[in-house]
Amino acid sequence: MTIGGDPEFFFVDKKGNVVPSEKLLPWKEKPMKVEDRFGYSLASLHADGIQGEMTLHYNKCRGYVSDYCWYGLRAAHNLAKKNGLSILLDAAIHTPKSLLDTVSPRGKEFGCDPDFIAWLDGIESPPMPPPDDHEFRYSGGHIHFGFPTIETMQREIAMYNNSYYKVMYGWVIERNTKMIELFKNDPNYRIDMVKLLDYIAGNTAVLLDQTEGATLRRKLYGQAGTFRPTSYGLEYRVLSNFWMKSPYLMQYIIGLCREAITHYFAGNKETIFNLVDPSDIIMAINNNDKALAWKNWNKIKGFLTHHYTEDSAAMENIKVMEFISMKGVDNHLPVYYDGWNLRARGSSHGNVFTNIADTRAEIEKEPEYRKFRDSYNPNTIYM
Repeated sequence: MTIGGDPEFFFVDKKGNVVPSEKLLPWKEKPMKVEDRFGYSLASLHADGIQGEMTLHYNKCRGYVSDYCWYGLRAAHNLAKKNGLSILLDAAIHTPKSLLDTVSPRGKEFGCDPDFIAWLDGIESPPMPPPDDHEFRYSGGHIHFGFPTIETMQREIAMYNNSYYKVMYGWVIERNTKMIELFKNDPNYRIDMVKLLDYIAGNTAVLLDQTEGATLRRKLYGQAGTFRPTSYGLEYRVLSNFWMKSPYLMQYIIGLCREAITHYFAGNKETIFNLVDPSDIIMAINNNDKALAWKNWNKIKGFLTHHYTEDSAAMENIKVMEFISMKGVDNHLPVYYDGWNLRARGSSHGNVFTNIADTRAEIEKEPEYRKFRDSYNPNTIYM
């Protein structure tokens, strides 16, 4: 499975007023490329309506994708700084009509591709309001997942079945056989995957993403079960850009997403769906209801800690996440500039943020966190 993303951000002036991204960035057709010093493509930046968008190069490794985000954020930050601006990682921003009147028709657009809603059997989401009259714009933190095609997996099975590598790569044959069976028996597999993503990642994100902008965004964007099918897999569109605020959040959320998809392939979807009433998951996400999300989370995390495959679901990271939720992301974590250490030069991709343990190390040093950890009760709701 590969991971990618296209998170969004805003350019703002010193007074916090939004500056349309088309003033600084090219459009999607000819994006601003972000490369490492060896010329390897890591990300790209382009205008996407009022907001800017960062396309992250896909990779199987979460650490590499975090590195790509560092390079992309640094490029966006440097571009903003050069123009006397900064970048804002919030889910919504006010765009008064006086501003919209100065923007090109394309710069006002919300986006032309529809979302689909897994909880309504994949039907298309309602249309957006007229862009000229709506005085807010929203930033998503969409995450992309890519899966091998049935044909690719069949070729791998044939190759390893007819070679002396069968002993070494028997696990590939077993994995591919199971995935092919699942895909053939579940042609709407994306719908079940997205529901699992809501249970494990979307609901948990509510515990962390508690800005006014996040709640406002839910009225039009990022409602439970929203996704887009892609030629390579799916795009999960529920999350805002909050996870870009720190490398720890990014690695934690991507880990939860991979955990959800792994449980789909492990055949655990019904077990997880039975842990919480689906309507509670939907309401927690759509209303950005932290209290309800906590109740849901306390019913889910016991299963995760006993059946986890990703370290995001391990207890040491669950404790850190709950501590951050209790303190508040914006109140506790460093602002994106310091959290990502954008001053660092970086010699090449792959050596900035290697794993989630490294990114949480600073939090674990804090006396307040240690006190929380030592008195931790898994049944407590840390509001």
